[in-house]
Amino acid sequence: MYYLYELRNTANELVYIGQSQNPKWRLYDQTKRDPRKSPSAGKFFGQDLHCVIAGQFATRTQSRKAETEHKIRNGHVPTELVASIKGAERMNAMRDNCPYCSKDNLTPGGMHNHIKAGHPNHYASYKNRKGVLH
Repeated sequence: MYYLYELRNTANELVYIGQSQNPKWRLYDQTKRDPRKSPSAGKFFGQDLHCVIAGQFATRTQSRKAETEHKIRNGHVPTELVASIKGAERMNAMRDNCPYCSKDNLTPGGMHNHIKAGHPNHYASYKNRKGVLH
């Protein structure tokens, strides 16, 4: 069974949309695992988020399609479309520049951590922006 889930903050604002066979583990993986120790984890390290199941599907194909549609409907970038790009093109498609100091080539998770550590006065407004949360 595959689940479409939403991560929401304490104000019940939608922060992230994903799909997984084990959403409880994904919540732990994204909020409790330190990205400095596990680079593929901790996208929302240290944030107080909760998981809401938005749907369940029999196949991964169905859940990924629903994830893409749900992200578009809620104004989030459908990153699974970027995931279909191979190798270096994929990494370059996901990189961005810091809006506060113009540091370039930051991955989405790297952007979040960079702003949290390097621009603490801007962090609250950055993480609560409408649309994609890096």
